[in-house]
Amino acid sequence: MTDNWRIHFWRAQNLREQDPELALEEFRIARKLATQAGDPRALLEIDHWTLQAMIYRARDFTAALPLAVQATIEARKPQFQDMMERICVHDDMIGTYLGIDPLGYDAMIEQAMDYMERETPPGIQCAYCLQSYRASFALHCGRYEEAAQRISEYLAMSEHFQHHFLAAQVMLCQYTYRQGQWEAMLKIAQQLESDLLDDDGYLQDLCLVLAAQALGQRKQGDEAAATLAYRRAVTKAASTRVVMEPMYFDLLADYHEASGGLEEAANLRQRQLEQMAGKGQHYWEARARLHRLSLLKRLGQPIEAEIEPTRQVIQRLQQPAELLTALEKLSGS
Repeated sequence: MTDNWRIHFWRAQNLREQDPELALEEFRIARKLATQAGDPRALLEIDHWTLQAMIYRARDFTAALPLAVQATIEARKPQFQDMMERICVHDDMIGTYLGIDPLGYDAMIEQAMDYMERETPPGIQCAYCLQSYRASFALHCGRYEEAAQRISEYLAMSEHFQHHFLAAQVMLCQYTYRQGQWEAMLKIAQQLESDLLDDDGYLQDLCLVLAAQALGQRKQGDEAAATLAYRRAVTKAASTRVVMEPMYFDLLADYHEASGGLEEAANLRQRQLEQMAGKGQHYWEARARLHRLSLLKRLGQPIEAEIEPTRQVIQRLQQPAELLTALEKLSGS
């Protein structure tokens, strides 16, 4: 049968929320079978969902980048004009750039978002994804006024589309965190929890909002509630092989620092770096390394051996100057 690939495709879909590496293996088998069947439309569909697993569940951008480039080139062929996936793989390209180096790839991200806007017919899901990326990109770049506006628009347009409405609320939680609006962050995180609890597809978001609750409760002085939320966040994260996003680690590092737990925060950053190893998360790895070095220095521990490896990671960025300056200040040179 020419559609045998679908068996492995659906196995992969069922696995990707708990074990992305097993899911990716099933996607590879599906792709092999679709190639043997000579089905290019199936290949585009498989590549899109493979990229979704790589970007959002395994957070493996070393693997995602060449596939995303290949898929976006292929998707512009006339034979795919009626497939929504021809737009979706540009969505995947944006997600890949954001996961590698959002500031360095800013022009490419803008170009990809403009392409999506031109090509997206009214009323289809890609319009929601595009709005999500515009908000997320502004947030990552520190353009907070724009981010607030984009998130507000995302909330308004997705009011009757639960998946995207929840995603917009999670993004609002992230925005309040970046702005240091602890009371608002805590309120949003508490409201979101019940909506995220019962679906494995939201496990990363649930871990993030529990981490936000832990930090928010600690900032409010409720240590019992903070400790409980922290334990729930790390227990949930440990229950899956899905890789947590950088903001989850930011929240928990701040949770530790808020009570003077510098060593705990440094250890957390080390675990984050171990998860990132070889995954091409250059910008996020550079940030995590710098934060860990700052913590070690504050603890009075030697950092000399860490300087050059950190410099090498920073130099992979398209625009390394700002982080190199931060590294020089830390190293005291």
